[in-house]
Parts: sequence; C-alpha cells; structure tokens
Amino acid sequence: DQFLAASCGDLELLMELVTPSNVNELSRSNSLTVLQIACRRGHEDVVSWLLHHCDAAVNYVSTVERRSAIWWAVRY
Repeated sequence: DQFLAASCGDLELLMELVTPSNVNELSRSNSLTVLQIACRRGHEDVVSWLLHHCDAAVNYVSTVERRSAIWWAVRY
C-alpha cells in the first residue's frame, strides 16, 4: 500500500498508488500520512514528489505522536 511504499522510499510504487484524493489519508497502524512517514524515514525524493505533485498536508499533526511532517524533516 502507499504507506509501505513511503516507508521503504519506493517512489515508483508511490506514484502509482497516491492520488490527490488519498494523499492525506492516515495509516491505520500509526495515524501518519504518507508525507509524515517519508519524512520520518528521510526519503527526500519521496517527500519532494509528495509536496510538488500531490499537495500533501505539511502541517497535519498526528494524534498519536503529536508531530508534523516538518518536525520529522528537520530531524533528518
């Protein structure tokens, strides 16, 4: 699924799975978006694509970890 692709940094698969209508969905396992997952794992190419082509929400704060994608990106 798109969350696993984001976690593994598989941009090609992510490009097939993510659409503007599902880019900001939350993972059932950890309530993170694909952007947060990619930032958390340091996948710069995935993050760049999500921001430039999918209008991913950068300011969403997860309810579980209380962190935004920006917070994760700064750590890497």
